[in-house]
Amino acid sequence: MELWIDGIDLPGAGAETLLAEAARRCLAYCGVPGDGIEISLTLVEADEIRTLNREYRDKDQVTDVLSFPLYESLDQIPKEGPALLGDIVLCFS
Repeated sequence: MELWIDGIDLPGAGAETLLAEAARRCLAYCGVPGDGIEISLTLVEADEIRTLNREYRDKDQVTDVLSFPLYESLDQIPKEGPALLGDIVLCFS
């Protein structure tokens, strides 16, 4: 699994390792093998996630997480080659 992290600085030493482990566990729980899987993770402040929530969900409020999956079901994930599952935005404020 490849985890691409962008945005604000990570909150403390080891945070990237913890986020990657959480992603691996979520994939395993859903029955998705981690090999060849890519996930984009963006860490933002409250004002940015509120803007995204308003723009994409018509909800003018802060939320903890937004997800933008590229596939509607697990069956659609390509079996070969790298597969980007989508984008996750986490609010850290």
